[in-house]
Amino acid sequence: MRILVIILVQLSLLLSFSSRASDNLALEQNQNFNFAQKDWFDRIKISGLIMGELIFSNNDEGKGQRFGNPKKSYSTFCFPRASLYVDAKVNEYADAHFAFNLAPNKMSTSCAACGFGKRNDELRFGKYDRIDESYVTFSDKDNHPYYARVGIQYVPYGNYTRNAIPASLTQLMTQTQAAGATFGYTNPDNGLNFAFYGFSAKNKRDGATKINNVGAQAAYIKGTDKESTQITLGWMNNIANSVNYIVSSTQCCGGTEYNDLNKGYRKMVQGAALSLQHKTTSWDATLQYTTALSKFNSKDIEWKNKGAKPSAALVDAGYRFVAFGERDNRIGASYQISTQAVNLKGNGNNAGLPKQRVQADYTIEVLKNFEMGAHAFWDKDYSKNQGGTGKSSATILVTMSVKLG
Repeated sequence: MRILVIILVQLSLLLSFSSRASDNLALEQNQNFNFAQKDWFDRIKISGLIMGELIFSNNDEGKGQRFGNPKKSYSTFCFPRASLYVDAKVNEYADAHFAFNLAPNKMSTSCAACGFGKRNDELRFGKYDRIDESYVTFSDKDNHPYYARVGIQYVPYGNYTRNAIPASLTQLMTQTQAAGATFGYTNPDNGLNFAFYGFSAKNKRDGATKINNVGAQAAYIKGTDKESTQITLGWMNNIANSVNYIVSSTQCCGGTEYNDLNKGYRKMVQGAALSLQHKTTSWDATLQYTTALSKFNSKDIEWKNKGAKPSAALVDAGYRFVAFGERDNRIGASYQISTQAVNLKGNGNNAGLPKQRVQADYTIEVLKNFEMGAHAFWDKDYSKNQGGTGKSSATILVTMSVKLG
């Protein structure tokens, strides 16, 4: 709540850009001021998201090693999201956006709060505690195709759907939250999109803090209400000091895991990500691939006594239809695979990515802004001679999602 109050005060400052004379100078000296303009409430929007899950699995991936508890019945209620979003129109050229995660965070010792999500929920690897996003976007959409975004943001590396649990393997290998700046070009007429970004990330061992990472993305996005195509190709100069899943520590359910890269990297490793998506009124299909472009230092991420060169791929397809009283439904299935990623969360932790995942989903919009779903997936670990356990796990999630606003 303290962070929320601070951010709302900052938002008020952004919306005013002015000061006022005061008759109480002694009381207000050196204090923050709050000057809301008359149309302040016409230019600010508040929304939210609440998610709940009922989890059944033969393996608690939130305790010990990812595949360290096979064939032990595991079930729990989990509430991974209580998110608040604040959006404001600062002026004709600037928009502010804030996103907060109010659910028990990664520092919580409550297993009901993390459970299965410890290694499968994107927000468990956030870098800024309760603050998920906090940025200002500058643009003149009606006249120019260029924009700039400054603040805490998820840089355009990879292409994924937020708040999906479990997060896909390609998402975990690309999702990067950073305090930095993005400069881009977007043109709906020809479908071309370009973005370039820079930010500060983890330092090289014994190195000084600096703006030490950059990346770029090119995309083609074209479509109508009935059919659309999206192709994105991204590059990041150093995934070894920036990708959330790789560099963030995991502290949950009384356990602690530190990837050695949390303390700084030894060798710079570039990364690339490709995504192809096509949607029609009924069908959707996605193909994704991401990879390191060189090997990590073996002390950072090891593979068979050498440096690892991890990668991940996803194939997903879904069918949408209207049934049960004009309600929107979707059934889908995906196959995911990773290579050399068993130690992606630290050498010897056996907390990295599964080698394979098969997943099936069904979702239905029960009421307006209220969605429920059933998700079943099977994870397979790397073999023992690859640093894994050779074991597998099967999990069923019953989910609820409520959108506020």
